[in-house]
Amino acid sequence: MVIKPEHLSIKFFGYRLAKELADALPPAARGECIVGLPSKLATQADIESRWFSHWMAELGLPIHYNRKLWEFAYILQSMLEADLLRPGTRALGFGCGQEPIASYLASRGVEVVVSDLDSNDERAISWKGTTEHTSSLELAYKPDLVERTVFDRLVTHRSVDMTNIPQDLREFDVCWSACALEHLGTIRAGLDFVEHAMAVLRVGGLAVHTTEFNCLGPETIESGPTVYFRRDHLQALKERMDNFGCVMAECDFDLGEGPIDHTIDLPPYPIDVPDQASWIGQGMQHLKLASNDLIVTCFGFHIIKGIDMGTSLPANELIGLKSLEYNEDYYEEHKEAGLDYLGHGYWQESYATMVTEATLQSTYDRPTFFDGGCACGSILTGFKKTGVFTSVSGVDLSDHMVQLGRKHFKLTDREIISGSIADIPLESASISLVHSAQVLEHIPNELTDAILDEFARILQPGGRAFICLDAIRHGENKEMYMGDPTHFNIQPVMYWTKKFQDRGLYFDIEAYNRFVRSQQGPTKGDPRSFFEHYPYWSAWTLIKV
Repeated sequence: MVIKPEHLSIKFFGYRLAKELADALPPAARGECIVGLPSKLATQADIESRWFSHWMAELGLPIHYNRKLWEFAYILQSMLEADLLRPGTRALGFGCGQEPIASYLASRGVEVVVSDLDSNDERAISWKGTTEHTSSLELAYKPDLVERTVFDRLVTHRSVDMTNIPQDLREFDVCWSACALEHLGTIRAGLDFVEHAMAVLRVGGLAVHTTEFNCLGPETIESGPTVYFRRDHLQALKERMDNFGCVMAECDFDLGEGPIDHTIDLPPYPIDVPDQASWIGQGMQHLKLASNDLIVTCFGFHIIKGIDMGTSLPANELIGLKSLEYNEDYYEEHKEAGLDYLGHGYWQESYATMVTEATLQSTYDRPTFFDGGCACGSILTGFKKTGVFTSVSGVDLSDHMVQLGRKHFKLTDREIISGSIADIPLESASISLVHSAQVLEHIPNELTDAILDEFARILQPGGRAFICLDAIRHGENKEMYMGDPTHFNIQPVMYWTKKFQDRGLYFDIEAYNRFVRSQQGPTKGDPRSFFEHYPYWSAWTLIKV
């Protein structure tokens, strides 16, 4: 290649500036902190932040303006904020190379599978001899981070093609990749990998990835050994994940305002001139660089796998349902189909305990519970039996159901009320937990906004909501939920998510994590969780902001 002297002058000036700024920073220091990390670009402000300093101290690395160091810190900070850096967590890394993340995770008691392309795969040839490929555990072991006995006990190696993830890799708490998905051949292949990798996670699990980002202009490289993602690709990915019932952190495309953010490294790079690599790369520090006539940096994003929970059969397998009125016929039809609204026992009490604990109701000064569309009050009674709530109440449109509930469960007329949940007879901000299970899909679309407005009105600031219903997820169609003729409002998951957010009801990650990790199950003595029993519901844990 032709080396331009002016490039070298700019390059070395940028390295000197970065070195002087880095040398002026305080040494790396431990101190975990929660910052609410979004999906974002690498910036100078990140390198100079408390959270970055903590991870450099933890990894035993210096604070440099270095994209790879930023990637390590971003991945670990995302795991920290999801409460996954603890014994018992199961982690899977894709395209791990010789990065220190696996060794660090093992030092925290995490069980890790590190993966990379099979060494015999021709696509791995270009990566051999670099730090970007690992063919054995020996290359992933960092003795300054973890004892060998601990590493050998907790870390295993697996050859994995990121374009064809083995189906036996399942039920991990977290998966990650560090600038690997842009090397799968095309933009589409990288986006498909992100989607397919969600399958390795348990419900509520975390995916965190970093990749190459094209900072400027509409043109990019969409196929080849390295592709560069644009803003529109990542925005489309977020929409794609949201529609699948997952939650990708909001995207922040701020390029940064510091001098290092405005410094673009130029070729040649050490890989371009191997005989002078040590000279060219001496003191190399940068966050942005010119590559293939593009200006690129790193982008990190993290995604929570959406909750899937529900009845043991989808609605189209509940045969014999014909009633369009919420009357005695409706009750009898569902009873014959196996859904007895007067049924109550371990299931309802275990479920109520799970939701109550996940939403931290015991921490409220005066915990109060409301069930929207409570039918006969079977689940309402389960929440009452927890003993946590100073009061419980529910509203249902069917007077027949309400009268059955009052008689069967000995509920008072203040605890179970006949009426519309579009006009709830409770004071504003009076409830700490709003609950609604398998109700909203029965509501005509024209009433949906009024009902959700009421849920938001009665919920106190900082209060929580737990809402589950039948909604269309990735790979599903509306027809599979249409076995009940009163399913007037079967919508995609994102439809409901946007409705909740419009009313200040936002996804509560901490409650979500507690919920999906709950040991509560529907059958006494059966170790299977609610999720294993009921794969067809979709559920939201929300907090009023």
